[in-house]
Amino acid sequence: MKDSTLRTTIYTILLSFVLGGASGVLGTAWTSSYLADYAWKLNQLTEPLRFTQERPRNFPSSYKEAVDRLTESSLPTVVDIYQNAPGPMGFIESPTEVGMILTSDGWLAIRVDPSRSHALLGAQVAVEDRVYPIKETVFDSHTNIVFAKIATDGLTVSSFGKGKETKLGEQLFLVHSSKQFEPTSMARHIWPFRRVGSSETSNHLFSLAKEFPAGAVVFNLNGEVIGFVQTDGFVLPMENILPAFRSFLENKQIVRPFFGVQYLDLAH
Repeated sequence: MKDSTLRTTIYTILLSFVLGGASGVLGTAWTSSYLADYAWKLNQLTEPLRFTQERPRNFPSSYKEAVDRLTESSLPTVVDIYQNAPGPMGFIESPTEVGMILTSDGWLAIRVDPSRSHALLGAQVAVEDRVYPIKETVFDSHTNIVFAKIATDGLTVSSFGKGKETKLGEQLFLVHSSKQFEPTSMARHIWPFRRVGSSETSNHLFSLAKEFPAGAVVFNLNGEVIGFVQTDGFVLPMENILPAFRSFLENKQIVRPFFGVQYLDLAH
């Protein structure tokens, strides 16, 4: 009788340990899963706003829809640059440059010839039916882009695409001014073949179906700006431009990491 009672007691204790351990493992797993989900959701809520967010890509179903999207959503983010103030009848000359609105509080990106990098200070920016003088300029010598500031707020901001992911033959739009654009297409990718590349310079450009004036802005069919035309006719993707602007916003100057590597691109 005593042996039976002892065995029952031992079995009860062992069963309690087993059940307790199993419940602990399950509880830990459930809690870890719950906390992981909570941390993920919390990270989404508290994540700092990025300079440009990934947006759902809903490509147009027809050319007309693409043109409508460009004129309604993209062209309002394009501004015209004039050297002189408008007269009683408005501007009498053509715009000297075209720019893109980067932030709602008036930061612009303008592709210029290096010799004119400082000529934009005081120039006039036409934003739809309003005109603002440029108050501040920052020149990025690596890309020949001027980041210019006008004193306003509530501007429509450009949506940015990935120029380096543009496919051969893909339909694009080239914008010469806030009211003038024409269709084009992607002709070829440009890689630094047959020469030594550098980690401090752009290693990927692309060209269009025909040459266009430097400074023009290139959009894809989704209405996203993907680059600026350079003086050599190649297009500099926005991926090469935006990091400099982010650096300026964070550091009050354009800072680039220096890796110091020279290489031959055997993949291309």
